[in-house]
Amino acid sequence: MEQEPFHVVRSAGRVFNTQKEWCEYLNKVCSGETYRIVTSFGKYDFNDCDVCLTPDVMTFEIKKHWVFVTLKWCYCGNGLWSYGYDYSIGNGGGCSGCPYADTTDDPESYRNGYKTKEECIIAVCDRVIHLLGNEAGNNNKEVQRLIDMVINYKKSIQKPQPVQLSLFGESDF
Repeated sequence: MEQEPFHVVRSAGRVFNTQKEWCEYLNKVCSGETYRIVTSFGKYDFNDCDVCLTPDVMTFEIKKHWVFVTLKWCYCGNGLWSYGYDYSIGNGGGCSGCPYADTTDDPESYRNGYKTKEECIIAVCDRVIHLLGNEAGNNNKEVQRLIDMVINYKKSIQKPQPVQLSLFGESDF
């Protein structure tokens, strides 16, 4: 029976079969550098932990009491998109980096990806709306304003793109 590898850097296709191999690799190449790029897909750079270091971002903030949310998304080079987020509501918050995605069939997996950029952005909006909704249990008006900002952004992503119609079709004149 074949043993599962200890660690796989999926974005770079590297396999480490034992903890010792992984630690030796990290000691050799990283030397304390936590943001080392191991692979890139276009403008999206990934580190050894399969986290995108250069995602696209959209930030919403309320200039009072340190209340904000940052949505993040990136392309994984394999036809899938991934998301992450940061949020703070003054007395609490949370975050998640954009992990390299290599599956679409398990929405509970941190490696779950989305087939389109729009689908990914809608998913991160839904996740953050859910998280902020749980945090706004005390009817915090600032958090509710933040939720409304994310809802409006999500709606703007879901709007169909206008199509230019032509009365006469294609012509040479």
